[in-house]
Amino acid sequence: MLGYDAAHALARTLVMHEYTAILECTYARREQRASLRGAVPTASSPALWVVEFMISPDEAVERFRRRREATDLDEASLRERVENFPYWDGALRIDSSSADTRGLADQVITWLQGQPASADWTGWVEAGRAW
Repeated sequence: MLGYDAAHALARTLVMHEYTAILECTYARREQRASLRGAVPTASSPALWVVEFMISPDEAVERFRRRREATDLDEASLRERVENFPYWDGALRIDSSSADTRGLADQVITWLQGQPASADWTGWVEAGRAW
């Protein structure tokens, strides 16, 4: 959770100064989502826009095999996490198997320019995995 805590501290600072914070984290677990909610000032009611990048388990494993970083994750655990990720109905969901980062970014920008409604914080937190 240390990485999430650091990201949330930065997000809190940005929100308190009326900036928009953009975080790139998986947020699969309820604890991670609740931590973000607890970190931002409730009085300011910051908007929450959730973007979820989807990938097939096979593609995730293939990308994992190409990586060179040390990790405690193995292929079976990765596959389970991808297969059971708690996608949320209120999110913009994008198929990221193409790995065209510019195209993916353009999809997010276009969506945000349409001024989507803020997501329901409580619903998003509760949709996370309990483990």
